[in-house]
Amino acid sequence: MSNSWKPTNLNNCVLWLHSNNINNIAENGTISTWYDSSGNNNHAIQSTSNKQPIYKTNGLGSRPSVNFDGTDDFMSVPNLTLSSYFTGFIVKKSNVDAMLLEHSPEANTNDGFYLYAPSGNLFKVHRGSYSYGINGNDINNTSPWYVSFQYDGTNMQLWKNGTLAESGVYSSIGDSNTTNTLYIGSRGGTGLFTNSAIYEIILFNSVLSTTDRQKVEAYLNWKYFNGTDSSFS
Repeated sequence: MSNSWKPTNLNNCVLWLHSNNINNIAENGTISTWYDSSGNNNHAIQSTSNKQPIYKTNGLGSRPSVNFDGTDDFMSVPNLTLSSYFTGFIVKKSNVDAMLLEHSPEANTNDGFYLYAPSGNLFKVHRGSYSYGINGNDINNTSPWYVSFQYDGTNMQLWKNGTLAESGVYSSIGDSNTTNTLYIGSRGGTGLFTNSAIYEIILFNSVLSTTDRQKVEAYLNWKYFNGTDSSFS
């Protein structure tokens, strides 16, 4: 790998939102469009000005961030198609967590998923109904971190900073593709708003191999957490 390596070097990247791809916005300016770098034009949008997140220029790794106020800010990616089995990543720092990502306005169905931190050190990734959730009990929600999550048709897994936090077997979940709105920072745009700085969101329409998942994690660690992998410098 080198500093030219990017998530789209891997197959099936359907969404890549990173805060460096927000242009011509000054410190504390509002963000109406967060452009997708995957090449699929899955841009995140918010047309209502008082619900737009705020741009901050100097965050983790001296990178900019997209800041949601925990009151009514959110963005959405319309008509995002995710396969039954997927891999995702998010980099964030939160003051108060709630819903970070939700695919569909009510993801308690076989084909929905969401990332949710209801309180304290809990962190949940759900695929389908609540019973398919897993807890990342070692996660301090006020600390900056990156999380990887994956569903392969049998196992739901959650990694914090590259270390496996939780895993569960949920083989009864439905297996058809689904097209829904992806909400960022809220549940369906109506509640559970997060007070978070989000730096990067990456979704793949496939189960990444361990090697490929670790490539993405190494990239995120280098970019935001002063990783020492010399191949990125």
